[in-house]
Amino acid sequence: MNELIKCSCCDKMLPANQMELTFGLPDEIFALPEQEKEVRAEGSTDLYVLDGNRFFVRGLIPLPVENREDYCLGAWAEVSEKDFDRIEELWDVDVRAEEPRINATLANAFPYTLSDGVIELEIQLQDSKSRPMFYITSHGCTLFDEQSNGISAHRAFEYTSYTNKNRFSVIEEDELESTSCSCCESEIKLFCGRVENQLGDIEADYWIRIPTGHRNKFTVAISIDKNDYPRVAVLYGENGDDGLTYWIQEIKNSPWEDFGDYGKVIGREGVLADQYKAFFFDVVDQIAAQDTRLKAQIGRDSESLN
Repeated sequence: MNELIKCSCCDKMLPANQMELTFGLPDEIFALPEQEKEVRAEGSTDLYVLDGNRFFVRGLIPLPVENREDYCLGAWAEVSEKDFDRIEELWDVDVRAEEPRINATLANAFPYTLSDGVIELEIQLQDSKSRPMFYITSHGCTLFDEQSNGISAHRAFEYTSYTNKNRFSVIEEDELESTSCSCCESEIKLFCGRVENQLGDIEADYWIRIPTGHRNKFTVAISIDKNDYPRVAVLYGENGDDGLTYWIQEIKNSPWEDFGDYGKVIGREGVLADQYKAFFFDVVDQIAAQDTRLKAQIGRDSESLN
């Protein structure tokens, strides 16, 4: 039975002992085609070498969570050849925790984080039965803030559920008052809905603008309230030969400007600078995959809006 703890930011009871987010390989090695990986990379579950001159070690990033043990992110870091040889030499030695910390750089990109560039860290070796601990040293990184100040149970759950393909459910809500297209006078249908996580919490509210005279095109506004800051991103979407493509709309090009309590529209620069910029795209992908009204417009099922 899952232990539940109360989240300090929302007072909801959340599972405390679900599996933590872990990366199985450094990003650059993971991205290689399988045949190329066999030629260029060599390693184990804990140590890896790329092209004979780049060296990686696996460890844990501890993040304090109120009312429970630290939540740990499983990650890889890149080290110098000299430090890699030393780590390999001490891997099965119990006294290695006495070693001084080793400088390294993070080799994985974590979801919904921001940084000024390369994320630097220090590696603290542990005993032979434990993976090394990674301590972020780049002050311009949100991971540094989370490791220094701790995270809520809700944020821990956000990390845990990131790789779950079914982490979002799209709930269709009302059809709103329609308008007319300025170029062809065809009807523009307006709909709204919400996106929930596996716990039933609302992760986003959304509005869809569907021009019935322009097949495969749509505009969606997505409101989120992450970090107690409600804001709305507006994306124009089109389903073409290369699949779905989205463009972030500037405020001057958006059919909406302000959604009241749901937040004001932020332009392209605001979205790209947002810690949750990738979240907006994750959400619109799920809306396009699950909202039947939008699926009809972009040809993802046989339904018709007419």
